[in-house]
Amino acid sequence: MGEVARLCGDEVAHAMMKSMGGARFYVPKKYTATGPLAVLSREHAEALIAEFGAEIIYVPSAQDNADIKEQRFQEVERLVQAGVSTAEIANRLSISQTYVFALRREFGAQPISEIRKRQKAALSVAEQHAASRQSQNRSTERI
Repeated sequence: MGEVARLCGDEVAHAMMKSMGGARFYVPKKYTATGPLAVLSREHAEALIAEFGAEIIYVPSAQDNADIKEQRFQEVERLVQAGVSTAEIANRLSISQTYVFALRREFGAQPISEIRKRQKAALSVAEQHAASRQSQNRSTERI
């Protein structure tokens, strides 16, 4: 995909990974509105044809792209920190739970169980603090 990005631009490479990722792909010699390149804008399709017409190219999935992978990791982490379950994260991002765990492991993230323990402890402290304030308010009202 680096070659496609270099010759046709990052926009074309990203559009292909998004719509055709994970497969070998024959680039036709001409653009047609109903052909395999119709999933791209006509401008992107013609740029690709100009460079790779009549060739077979491999289009990696967007998950294989390092920048996209890091961006996906950030999305996963934001949801983990918000207390969202791995099943719900997978559902929201259209990925598998296995990929959620693999991605977090690859980026060296803290285990979710540790994050949940920390969140639970912080919530407990906050609840204790709130209860203490309520008790102080009651004491002040009696005086």
